[in-house]
Amino acid sequence: MGIFLGRNSELKFVALPGRESANPFSSFDLPTSANVSLRIVNLSFDPNRNSHVHPRSVEVSYVSKGAGTLWIAGERFRIEEGDSFLIPLGIAHATIPDQGTPMQLICFFPVSDFATNIEEIAGRVLDK
Repeated sequence: MGIFLGRNSELKFVALPGRESANPFSSFDLPTSANVSLRIVNLSFDPNRNSHVHPRSVEVSYVSKGAGTLWIAGERFRIEEGDSFLIPLGIAHATIPDQGTPMQLICFFPVSDFATNIEEIAGRVLDK
């Protein structure tokens, strides 16, 4: 197995509801034995933010920039730069940065195919 080095300058962000996400290893053909995926996620305050679930794995995230609210199945938790959190498999969640303060998350998933591990859920989390 070779070295796979994802460069910040080469990140290609894809728009998702309320956020944008980049896979730092998208230009590599990772072996299936790696069985991991990583996302760099940029967020800005969005009053219409919806939640999502990961039906195939837990999510482990690190707040690399900013502060805000972690919404998990109706409960709210204050999060700040340097905090980490683990979302159990299949639990609805969303991260909402403070208004006027961008946030960046580093999100790790123990599955290689991220596309089959995310389902968006309709409905604003700020109303719940």
